[in-house]
Amino acid sequence: MKRVKNKVQPQVTKISDFFAKAPCNGVDNKRKLPECSVLNPLTNLPQKCDQEVSPKCKKIKCDENDTVVPPPYSVNFKVCTPDKGLKPSTSMKTPTPSQSPRLNNRTPQSGKKGTPRKLFEKSPRRVEDFNVQLLEAFVKMSPSLSNKKIKIKCTPTKVAEESQGLKRGSPAQNRNETTPSKSPKTPSLVSPRAKTKLSFLDSVDACLKKEPMDDDFDLKLECDILDDEFDSLLSFEDEFSTLDLQKPQHCTIVDINQSDRGVVLKLKSSKDGRKGKCSVEEFWSSGHFKAGDSVYINAEMVGNKWVINNKKGWLVYEPDLLIPCTSVVGSLFCKRKGVLSDLFRGFEGSNRIMIVGILTHTLLQQALKNKLTTTEEIRGLMKSILESKDTVKKLYESDLTLPEIETELEVFLPKLVTFIAEYINRESQPEGSNWQGKICEINDIEENLWCPELGIKGKIDVTVQTESDISPLELKTGRATMSLEHRGQVVLYIMMMNKFGYKVSSGLLLYLKEGVLKEIKASAEEKRDVMILRNEFAYFLSRGAGSGGVKGVGEMPQPLNNHRVCSKCPYNVICTSYLKYENHDLSHNKSIKEVQTKVTSHLTQPHLDYFLLWSNLLTMESSSNKMSKSIKQIYTVSPEMRESSGRCIINLKITHVGDDQNGLYEHTFEKPHSSTSLTVSDIAENNYIVVSTDTRPAVATGFVTEISPTKISILLDRNLTKKYPQHSFHLDTYDTNITYSFNMTSLSLLLEDTPRAAELRDIIIDKKAPTFVAKLPSAVAKRGASILKRLNVVQQRAVLKALCANEFLLIKGMPGTGKSATIVALIQLLLALNKSVLVTSHTHSAIDNICIRLQQRGVDFLRLGSESKIDPSVKANSEATLTKDCTTPQQMEEVYSRYNVIAVTCLGSGHPLLSKRTVDVCIVDESTQVVQTSVLRPLHAAKTFVLIGDPHQLAPVVKNRAASEAGMSESLFERLENSDGIIALNLNYRMNRTITDLANVLTYNGELKTATDEVAMRTLQIPNFETVQTLYKDHPWLLKALNTSLETAVQLIDTGPVWQLPHDVKWNSKNLKFTKDYDLQNCLNIHEVAIVVTLVKALLKGGVPASSIGVIATYRAQVAQISQYLEEMNVEVSTVDQFQGRDKNVVIYSCTKSADGAKGSKDTSRFEILEDKRRLTVAITRAKRKLLIVGDVTTLQRLSTFSKILPALEKNTIKFDSSWSAVFNSLH
Repeated sequence: MKRVKNKVQPQVTKISDFFAKAPCNGVDNKRKLPECSVLNPLTNLPQKCDQEVSPKCKKIKCDENDTVVPPPYSVNFKVCTPDKGLKPSTSMKTPTPSQSPRLNNRTPQSGKKGTPRKLFEKSPRRVEDFNVQLLEAFVKMSPSLSNKKIKIKCTPTKVAEESQGLKRGSPAQNRNETTPSKSPKTPSLVSPRAKTKLSFLDSVDACLKKEPMDDDFDLKLECDILDDEFDSLLSFEDEFSTLDLQKPQHCTIVDINQSDRGVVLKLKSSKDGRKGKCSVEEFWSSGHFKAGDSVYINAEMVGNKWVINNKKGWLVYEPDLLIPCTSVVGSLFCKRKGVLSDLFRGFEGSNRIMIVGILTHTLLQQALKNKLTTTEEIRGLMKSILESKDTVKKLYESDLTLPEIETELEVFLPKLVTFIAEYINRESQPEGSNWQGKICEINDIEENLWCPELGIKGKIDVTVQTESDISPLELKTGRATMSLEHRGQVVLYIMMMNKFGYKVSSGLLLYLKEGVLKEIKASAEEKRDVMILRNEFAYFLSRGAGSGGVKGVGEMPQPLNNHRVCSKCPYNVICTSYLKYENHDLSHNKSIKEVQTKVTSHLTQPHLDYFLLWSNLLTMESSSNKMSKSIKQIYTVSPEMRESSGRCIINLKITHVGDDQNGLYEHTFEKPHSSTSLTVSDIAENNYIVVSTDTRPAVATGFVTEISPTKISILLDRNLTKKYPQHSFHLDTYDTNITYSFNMTSLSLLLEDTPRAAELRDIIIDKKAPTFVAKLPSAVAKRGASILKRLNVVQQRAVLKALCANEFLLIKGMPGTGKSATIVALIQLLLALNKSVLVTSHTHSAIDNICIRLQQRGVDFLRLGSESKIDPSVKANSEATLTKDCTTPQQMEEVYSRYNVIAVTCLGSGHPLLSKRTVDVCIVDESTQVVQTSVLRPLHAAKTFVLIGDPHQLAPVVKNRAASEAGMSESLFERLENSDGIIALNLNYRMNRTITDLANVLTYNGELKTATDEVAMRTLQIPNFETVQTLYKDHPWLLKALNTSLETAVQLIDTGPVWQLPHDVKWNSKNLKFTKDYDLQNCLNIHEVAIVVTLVKALLKGGVPASSIGVIATYRAQVAQISQYLEEMNVEVSTVDQFQGRDKNVVIYSCTKSADGAKGSKDTSRFEILEDKRRLTVAITRAKRKLLIVGDVTTLQRLSTFSKILPALEKNTIKFDSSWSAVFNSLH
């Protein structure tokens, strides 16, 4: 073996020492391993190389003294020299990209041969300076496994440019800034698969044969046994080879493999099912990936492999989750707070800084929109904005006065005038350090952008046309910090606008208070970093708090270790409550442990368990809502498919746009050349609507004000005809997160360290029994005698017990027992005792029903809520009417404090009035329909509460089966139900004896009584029954059904198994087209429609008023089909849910279902609604004098609900024995 001149023995590092520092799977660190001098300490310092190295490897071994012995085969090594102590090479020309592609030891090269590996950045002057390393994951110690001869040629590596972007959000934020992006992240010599690849038990068959060399000696390295493990991960010789990622693709992750370069994702296209693999490297590899996740991905082909790294490609994790741009950049400082603020939206409330910011934005936008230029004009605009009801309400909520907020805004006036003069009118030149361009036109204001390709959304303050292109202008009202958050927000707007086809090279960031306007250009590094930040945020949103099932907590970002910040954070109680269930190691995070101990000391384990359970239940339910009416379907599913599912109306034209109403415009849409009724969709009045075009989603949003079979009116925040003339529009409804956020925020009230929160925890979580005073004051008898006199004995007892309650009372109100009358009497008595009352319920109709009765009794009240959802007869007492003349917060305060009766829905109880005022008693009507968390906020605003409801009627609507079974369908009434704190109303004034008996058979077990004999004996009156007999003499089934005797007050019309009959009938000129989801067995039964319509027409011809007739159907599709035939007759047709709390003299109930009993006779999952005993109870107890049930007995008898009442109906069952054609012909 030849010796090298001036040889210096290199430092010996034991292999056993290396594995003790860097253990890997498959290697027993305790076993004694032979040692070899080829292993030197590893370094993450930049490595340079500029010369080829090519010794011939023969026989290399190590003896007992670690002396090099040549092996009989070639071994792959990485030979490097650290920068330190080396002089730079003399003259070296950097190759151009075309001459020498940027390759490293991880980049494969096309062709059959392995990829050349980079070994050096700078040629060493002495061989002793070499740092020799085994190549990571590329060593196989068995020569038989490979016979490839691969020359490894060294090329210089260009040090990665330092990102000038969002470094704080970059995954490399904790690395040495000079570390090249291509350096290994961790010093490791072995792949995770070393267990099968390496064997050091007998000897290490690897070493370098050293030859004498000069400074210019050309050293090359050959190897026989290149480990192609990484190449095998990306092998395209399998099914994962058909996906083209050169064009962006929406994919599902099928599998994930770790590699020495990052991760290799196996992908399947969501569009056509093609499969492929992609190596995700460098910063991008820091993301969280799991099988089943979705990605939107664009990669470049390097060699024969798809690659994403710092310079090539991009990836969007869960792109269908659109995250607001402000949320993305807001998570820079504390990701955990960012996630919590998204889950608990509205938790922090308004403050001075927020109000000033909102008003300044409005001032700027309106000034630009109206082309105002002078100080006087803008000051006039400012005063009109300050006097608007919306502003006054904001100031009232934030405890701000008009003079102090006007003073704050005055500061911005001269700056705004200067901005317009310099950049709009060009009357003067901007300061040298500011942007020097000109704004030629205001293109849009508050432009709404939904960008599923990037997984983000946002509203741009102002979209401006400059001299060169269109730019987003973002306004900030604070100091000109040019912070990463502010820059990042503009970068995201630039990215979105370019995706929508705008030509945007930069954005504008305006700090109005300081008169600073800067141009923001988005570098590739900034775009990459902000998307990586967005991906990480999306991961925690999708798997964060509440996503761990019923008992789990999901995955949350690590908390900060900053006592000063965390102790003042508004989310610290919520944050540390979750932290008790997480697996974070806090042994080195003393600060957060101290904060946790302090802020949760008032909470017990059951309190925390209740909070965790309900946050999980709410999240599970929210996920189901997103699936049922998913926002992502608006941009992932075709309009035709969305319409067929009932959630969308497509191809509409604007026929009218109303005048500007405080920035809102009512649009009327119609569908030309269509006979299909618009009411057949799931879209209903007051629904939140997203308006889209064929090419762009969500061009506007608003609420439905009116819908009819031919047209629909929606109140939108912009006039669509200006930007989209002659366009066709698609209207989608989906379940917003408003209810979810409200419930989560309400749940957090239970964690507060306040007296009222402690009382509610005792009652709701610890189930502390209620207490009652022994005696009532004499004023009750004096002032309440006239009020109590009109009640029956049971109602009187309920009212008096409510007055005695110290904490709460439950009143069980069975159908028709006078719950509303009892509530009104209780309110009057409380007012007589100088008490204040909050009346709430789940629905607007229930609240308005009580308000109408209060009006009739001369009781004054304040009705909170949106005026569009309030009954017209109550609008005189609405908040909008009573505060219309208020121009200051103080005037509004005077109006609010004037009323001792406040009426609002549970979801409307977040009104600022209820956060400022505590009432004496809260009365919750129909409380058994309210989710527990939805009722927390009104209870929090009261000292005592009374829950009124019937646990045997409709329960809270819960779509997620797992959440329902885990307890979400349990109302607070049911949770608190016990013998001491409940009283029942059981004297019924609605139903006659026959209908009452049926209700007792099904549900009440004889508890429900008729209040009087007169009520018990009521029957349906048909004034012109002789006319009916004449007209329908050929329909004996109908004449039997309309028998008016008390004994036949309930009748069942058996249609027989109509599932086997043709249902595409000629008479149905208004036939609706449904997909298989709306077929006969699911939600439409045309034969029952024919019977129902025939019965209604006969009743009307018999002289029964239309207002006395009600039709109930199980499904919306059946309701829509029946409604089309009864539309001109003014007969109400609704679902069971819509009829809750109301009644009619005669009710016709269409069961709708008819199915083949031979197919899955025991499978009743398809009939889940009909299996709901509570719904059936509501349906049959809506009738006062006559109940007609239409259905297929062979199907109904398989259901547990109907099987209970069918025996009681046996004598009153009418078999349909006429020909169907006769019924159809009579209708036609």
